[in-house]
Amino acid sequence: MQLDVRTFPKSFRDGQFDSIYSQTTDSFKQQTSLDAFYRLAISFNEGVRRYRVVNDMKLNGSRRLVWIDDRKERVLSVTFNQDDLIEELLMTPHQPDSRGDRRFTKHTYHLPFTDDWLVVSGGTHPGENRHYPERAQRYAYDFIKVNNNWSYNKTKSGNHSFYAFGERVITPLDGTVVVVVDDVPDVPDSSRPFGNHVILEHAGGEYSLLAHLEDGSIAVNVGDHVKTRQLIGRCGNSGNSSEPHLHFQVMDSPDLASATSLRIRLKGRKNPVRGQIVRPKQSNSLDRTDLAADFLFELALAVPRLLFNFWK
Repeated sequence: MQLDVRTFPKSFRDGQFDSIYSQTTDSFKQQTSLDAFYRLAISFNEGVRRYRVVNDMKLNGSRRLVWIDDRKERVLSVTFNQDDLIEELLMTPHQPDSRGDRRFTKHTYHLPFTDDWLVVSGGTHPGENRHYPERAQRYAYDFIKVNNNWSYNKTKSGNHSFYAFGERVITPLDGTVVVVVDDVPDVPDSSRPFGNHVILEHAGGEYSLLAHLEDGSIAVNVGDHVKTRQLIGRCGNSGNSSEPHLHFQVMDSPDLASATSLRIRLKGRKNPVRGQIVRPKQSNSLDRTDLAADFLFELALAVPRLLFNFWK
């Protein structure tokens, strides 16, 4: 009997681990033996009366569901491929940060883009937000762009096949630029986890981070005073990145190693979580200052290319 998204949580709770394991992909079996899976699942399942679904997202031909147990202590995440085979199964203990979950930023921030993006990481448990276990990134968001539940165009290749790559990234709030890193190539690099990034200082001791930006795209310098919705740069694939995406967080310090992540109060929105499409409440149209700044920045990037083409 093949399991599906409706029967899986009951089958897991009831200990039908042979059936579950038989429905995993070959890649899963190569990484995890049946004995190891049994040991982990039995331990994780102990004392659980039921699992309830809290998240359901379709992306790039797969469907990922997240369940949480009745005590809200264990998060079960399962990804089914197009053939209903299980390609990923994560069993994660959950220790809620009750105080942090209730503490929002002093300021209200705008989304750092101008149109529709998908939340691929965001929420208050590790099933929705992969950053949650880490204090410094606990309430961070990861965003991508999608078209019909696909994040890339299958007829293209490389970074430019991803809909997010090269998209505008804008300031979420008035502030001062305190950190700029703009020399990381657009290839995965775990040694420089945030890749190209900008940190802005806001009034009241809050700092925002915009990370994984496109190499050479950053349009601001340290010391610049920036206005809300001003162009910062372009979405890229630099740093510890599985695909082009935008990482956005607010924290209490510009020190990425020691900062405490703050839950973001977003303009016009409740609290978006993984799988939701978000869009700024404001009009998508940019004011004349935005358009002029964008044009000048694009022109500056184009001049070296024009000169190269002229002289070659």
